[in-house]
Amino acid sequence: MYRTSPEGQQRSDWAVFEVRTPGEDSTVVPQLRNGVTYEFKVRPFFNEFQGTDSEVKIAKTLEEAPSAAPRGVTVTESGDNGTAIVVSWQPPPEEEQNGVVQEYKIWCLGNESRYHINRTVDGSTFSLLISSLAPGIRYSVEVAASTGAGPGVKSDLTFFQIDSSGHVTEGVVDPENTLSQQISEVVKQPAFIAGIGAACWIILMVFSIWLYRQRKKRSGLSTNYAGIRKVPSFTFTPTVAYQRGGEAVSSAGSLQPRQRRGREERRGERKGGEERNKGLSHLPNPPSSASHREEHHVWPQGRAIASL
Repeated sequence: MYRTSPEGQQRSDWAVFEVRTPGEDSTVVPQLRNGVTYEFKVRPFFNEFQGTDSEVKIAKTLEEAPSAAPRGVTVTESGDNGTAIVVSWQPPPEEEQNGVVQEYKIWCLGNESRYHINRTVDGSTFSLLISSLAPGIRYSVEVAASTGAGPGVKSDLTFFQIDSSGHVTEGVVDPENTLSQQISEVVKQPAFIAGIGAACWIILMVFSIWLYRQRKKRSGLSTNYAGIRKVPSFTFTPTVAYQRGGEAVSSAGSLQPRQRRGREERRGERKGGEERNKGLSHLPNPPSSASHREEHHVWPQGRAIASL
């Protein structure tokens, strides 16, 4: 049997956890809350018969960070000072506190790191006055409960801004502005700037090495071709003479001058022989006798001349 034992409050009724194994002398009680003090006692029983209760023992479970954020965070004006605001909140649900809330942490963040303000109050305080705020700066407020195990879940961002007259304008969460603020904060970090510089230096070195190798390759090619002399080209056309029909013809198809003249002379001789043979054909045939006979002479050029 067990029940919570809150200090300064009325105790609750006993809860019963039965163990029906007679030989067991220990057990594990489940579903207890974190960071809560409990009272325990043991009562034997058999069917409907019950024995005497043991002495009451007190034990406390281990604490964990709250699993829920403070509720109802608001920002209001401070009537005494135009550059101050009052932040108020409510504690997380009791079943999600996971222990005793020892303190609350409040973060008031401006656009730049110089406007950041962090405060801590005890667990029984549910409001805080924040002064010395700069007009025209957009602030955001977050609140988180903290136990002995550490701070828990933060509340949603609550944005506000103080104008020149000291009035507070409270706004809703703007994801785009939040993202831009985060990006601007990251860009301003020295580590980010150093990383960008190192990346640019590496790119420059790689480009320089590539350019050097390209120039070296080109200079090597120009050295290899420096000793090569340009030889003028020419076309050799051989001339071949061959015999065609008793005429010497060159490879270009033209007859030699001497052979051309010989051909014309032979043509004239053949023509003259034909005319003489034609004149003799009109004469009467002479009497045939043994003393007279025709003799035909065949010339090498193929002309036949009849002689008496």
